Amino acid sequence: MTKVSKEFLKQFIKENDLKSTEDVQAALRDMFVSTMQGMLEAELDTHPGYHKHDSKTRPQTTVATDIAARPLPPNTAT
Repeated sequence: MTKVSKEFLKQFIKENDLKSTEDVQAALRDMFVSTMQGMLEAELDTHPGYHKHDSKTRPQTTVATDIAARPLPPNTAT
């Protein structure tokens, strides 16, 4: 992980008009969200072997479920 220079931080504070801790938290949250979203989208594109909205090459699966009918417990509310 690389260190961030003081000059970069000063420029970042000035460009984003950060004046309070709430401003800093909001800026960090936005950066974190953008970073995580980009990482997850990249993983979705590369991991499964097909592109995100490509239904032609994506393997189709059918999942069968078997739910046994269970009697409901007697009503205990009186």
